[in-house]
Amino acid sequence: MKNEVSVIMPCYNASDYIEMAIESILNQTMEDFEFIIILDGSDIKTFSIIKKYSDPRIRLYKFKINKGNYIARNFGIRQSRGRYIAMFDSDDISTPDRLEKQLDYLKNKKEVGAIGSNYNLIDKDNKVISDEIKRPSDYETFKIKLLEDNYMLQSTIFINRQFLDKYNITYNESYRFASDYDFVFQCSKFFPIYNLDQNLVSYRVHEKSISTSTFDEQQAFASEIRKTIFLHYFPELNNQDLDNLDILLNRFTLQRKINMTSLQCTIDKLLDFDLQHISFGNDRIYSFLSENIERLYTRIR
Repeated sequence: MKNEVSVIMPCYNASDYIEMAIESILNQTMEDFEFIIILDGSDIKTFSIIKKYSDPRIRLYKFKINKGNYIARNFGIRQSRGRYIAMFDSDDISTPDRLEKQLDYLKNKKEVGAIGSNYNLIDKDNKVISDEIKRPSDYETFKIKLLEDNYMLQSTIFINRQFLDKYNITYNESYRFASDYDFVFQCSKFFPIYNLDQNLVSYRVHEKSISTSTFDEQQAFASEIRKTIFLHYFPELNNQDLDNLDILLNRFTLQRKINMTSLQCTIDKLLDFDLQHISFGNDRIYSFLSENIERLYTRIR
């Protein structure tokens, strides 16, 4: 029997916060969903917390060893029976109406394949440290912002299953700590994808999170993905061009030097290609690059 929505949540040594995450899903205003939890080699404490829930919507799978977040997500997708798939992290919190709002939106926008949302930041003690992180809420802006970084938070991703199946989209497991960036890009190549201008998730910032504990490796994978995205839209770029653009657009490369003359040549090449092939529209790509050049000057002063 198909459910309307499959919620997929891997977890690994998640005992500190998983109870709040689980309850935020079980207490959703819509009820027709299955909740796939993948215990990714996690500890006994996490397992015992999950097992205390008797809700029949929970489908629990357990890996004997830790295989990784994206292997677990791909496994969850294969096991899922929902017409729509919602991603979630085991240390975050969904608002009670998250699934209902995202489902209603995609049902009414048949051409849109996936959506995320805005979110706020909370700390380890559930204290709000940032009220609302805004994310691009139109497709064209979203696509160009992907040249810089992933602008769809993993815990907000909500996808029409038909689009994943049609275009055979999965998480690239080789990007061990940043595959959600590539996953979102793959979606954006084939169908409209963007964010609802509503805050539907609380994203937890703490020292054990993947984005904190594997930061350097995550940024290295993100650089690889960023270069792949540029080559998709601008295949004439060479390795020096890609390095220039990565330094320009990576906010965390303060220590890397850049030759501004070389960067200008790269930008001229990119704008010329866009003028001929209209990857984004010259005004749009020029404005995007100008903003980042101004930010680069601020960083290197």
